[in-house]
Formats: sequence, C-alpha cells, structure tokens
Amino acid sequence: MIPTEVQIRKELQNIIEHDLFKHSPKMIAFIQYLVDKALAGDGERLKQYTIAIELLEKPSDFDPAIDPIVRIQASKLRRALESYYLIKRKDRQVKITLPKGSYNPSFESVHPEVAQSDSVTPPIPVVAVLPFSYVGNDETIKSSFLAQSFQEELNLALARFDTLSLVSPLLVNSLPMDTVSLHEPTNY
Repeated sequence: MIPTEVQIRKELQNIIEHDLFKHSPKMIAFIQYLVDKALAGDGERLKQYTIAIELLEKPSDFDPAIDPIVRIQASKLRRALESYYLIKRKDRQVKITLPKGSYNPSFESVHPEVAQSDSVTPPIPVVAVLPFSYVGNDETIKSSFLAQSFQEELNLALARFDTLSLVSPLLVNSLPMDTVSLHEPTNY
C-alpha cells in the first residue's frame, strides 16, 4: 500500500524532530526539499544541478563534476536515515529512504504485522562513539589530537564488526554533548 501524503509528512516531522536531525538545519532543509519535490510530482527531476541551484543557492555556473556538495549531503542524509530507522524500529507507519544513485526519496508503508515480526528478530546494536577529552595535567601532549585520534581509531575498529551498526561520527560530533567528568559520579 502506498502511504498518503499526510502519513509521509507526519513521518518527515518525526524525523526532523529526532536528535539525529534537529541540530542540523542543513540536513533538515535537504530532506524537506527532497520530500516536498517528490510529493509535488517533481521527484524524477531532482538532479545535482537543480538541488545545488534551488536549495543550496549555488550560482548558475555550478558544475556537479567539480563540486560534490550535493552528493556529500545526500550521502550524509542516507546514513542519518539508516541510523534513525535502526533506532526507531517501532511506532511508524511510513519509512522514508533515499535510494543510492537517486535524489528522489522513496516512501514505504510499514504494516503493523510486519513491525511486530521485526520485534522477534534481535535488533542490531547501534553504537555511537562519543568524542573524548584529555583530562591530564601534562601540557606537552597534544591533547585534542590524541582524543580525536582515539575516537577515530575506535570507530575504525568497531566498523569491522558486522553485528554492530555505527552512528556516523559526523552526526555524533554535530550533536550537543554534556561533558561527563571522570572525577564526578554518574548514574550509569
């Protein structure tokens, strides 16, 4: 069954209000633009040049062969949507995806009986490696470089496991974070 426009717009609102998206105005604008164009019947006309001119306000001499900004934004959106649907497996009627090689979003109805059968399958754990901070007193060490390197190395090591799904470091680093001190007790 094809989802209605009301269902699609409700799911779009759920997506843009989620923590993965709500702190990224560019990502919100990108997905809203693509969904609006698709619902208006212009989805097949969504090309890099059109998106760059209309959404990203690039000049008319924009060349997608030279500037990959649209491909980069689409790739980030695909990863964010994948992460969102790994986290929000239940309580949805519609799934919005951006198929590879296309800028025309896909809308899929999710039937309650399918969602229930999904709950029998153990979910794949989603891991987000948060940024590290150097808390030592030795100022001779390049603390920010070491902390950033540790986060990157841990992401690379975890990416080798097929049984885990990693949240994109770009998304993780764009989220507002409260600092947790090793010297303070936590409730974890």
